[in-house]
Amino acid sequence: MSFSATALAQRIAAAGPDYIEDNFVRLMQDCAFLRQEPEFADLYLDFRPTLQASERHFARFKRRSIRVARRDPGAGVSAYDDYRIAVLDDLDTPQLREQLQRRLNKCMNRLSQNHDVDMLETAMFTSVLLGGEAGDLMRGRNDLPLGAFGLVTMIYEDTFDRAMVEISDAREIVDADLYTLWSIKHHQDDMQAITAAAERINAFEELAAHIKVDPALALAWERQEEHLVEELGAQIAQMGLSIEPAMFSPDQVALAIDKMERRYLNRPWSLSRYFAIPAMIKFMRCVQEVLDEVMSPEKMAEIAERLKSLGQKLLESDDERLRALTPHVQAAIRRLDDEPFPSHNQVPRIMYMMSMFAVWSDVETLNPRWQKLVKRLRKSRFVGLTARAADPAKREEID
Repeated sequence: MSFSATALAQRIAAAGPDYIEDNFVRLMQDCAFLRQEPEFADLYLDFRPTLQASERHFARFKRRSIRVARRDPGAGVSAYDDYRIAVLDDLDTPQLREQLQRRLNKCMNRLSQNHDVDMLETAMFTSVLLGGEAGDLMRGRNDLPLGAFGLVTMIYEDTFDRAMVEISDAREIVDADLYTLWSIKHHQDDMQAITAAAERINAFEELAAHIKVDPALALAWERQEEHLVEELGAQIAQMGLSIEPAMFSPDQVALAIDKMERRYLNRPWSLSRYFAIPAMIKFMRCVQEVLDEVMSPEKMAEIAERLKSLGQKLLESDDERLRALTPHVQAAIRRLDDEPFPSHNQVPRIMYMMSMFAVWSDVETLNPRWQKLVKRLRKSRFVGLTARAADPAKREEID
């Protein structure tokens, strides 16, 4: 018997008959590290069935997660674990379990020849638990669910990642919320890659060039694009930034104000005259209608060029907060190309609201009804960021 096997036998003998039960949770979690062993590094589930099973169960998981979050905001991890168990139950087959056992046997044979006692222990008991000998721990169920094994959940996560990249119609298989969840899971690593790329460039246009030649960076950008664009709008408002000259003329800005005035603020019974939330909802509808009227391919091209100029100025800024927005501007340029209907594009809406901030900043020039509305919006948490941007004391020009 090898040194590793002997040491492991002594450890088990010393622990007593309740060894598995006492170490069950640890062993189930630690087996995730087996994913890095050569016997498992190349193992993936079938791509398309994995996406399809994930989508089938996500609807139920999504509804349950909302209910759980209302009762206990910290219970999301448990709900996701249950979702993953359900997906892997769908993918569980005798053939898959046999393949896992074969690889575990090879792994144990190799590990028994070296001194890695902990990893040998993990592999051996993963094999035992996978084989059904732990049925009494599952209250009568013969087999532990594959989703309970850290090793298998790692294989599932890696499979989902590759499937989303390699299956051409992956975005059609999974819904928008599941895609968002996937993007959120990778947010931290993606943002580190994006930030590092932005810090290596001297000219703004180099960023787009890096994305084209680096598939990993391109994937990170694709996953985080929506977040970056949304964050651009939030940061513009929070820091009170404005672009001079504005991307939309005062006459174009006045169109939305006039629509709001005629339809809602002139009518005494309109809730928009008295409450901030319905006022903002109605106003954004007016903004959308104006964009339907004024947006054109030429205007889109103008916004793209202005954004490139803005990106370069941010990159050269001495203000670290402004330089940090460089990737967000690049994401906005990419988003301009993604949306086939210009007036529905998120980026023109952000640019339009920036032009609107310049009008709102001088409240005293507005008529009394608009003065009340803007002041009400400033106090509303619902539009707190917009209100902050409308305060001239908070605005900062980029010209």
